[in-house]
Amino acid sequence: MIKSADDDMAAFAFNARARLNANEGRKKEAVLDYLKTVLLFPSGPADPEREEAKKQVVALLKEMNDPRWQEFEKMDLGSGK
Repeated sequence: MIKSADDDMAAFAFNARARLNANEGRKKEAVLDYLKTVLLFPSGPADPEREEAKKQVVALLKEMNDPRWQEFEKMDLGSGK
């Protein structure tokens, strides 16, 4: 699914892998997978997945006491919302 030509499906797959990593305590890997969704997919059909990924990046970075969460919270994804 990650290699899907459908951006929405591929973004969903990256987020699913990130959730698995987070649930298994691999927070850094989860953040990286969520960031792939945020940064690799253009605005469009994958916007709901991108918004969820951004939200999870902020939450995980807060849990990890990483001050960069503030930068990601301010990030404009350009979805027009």
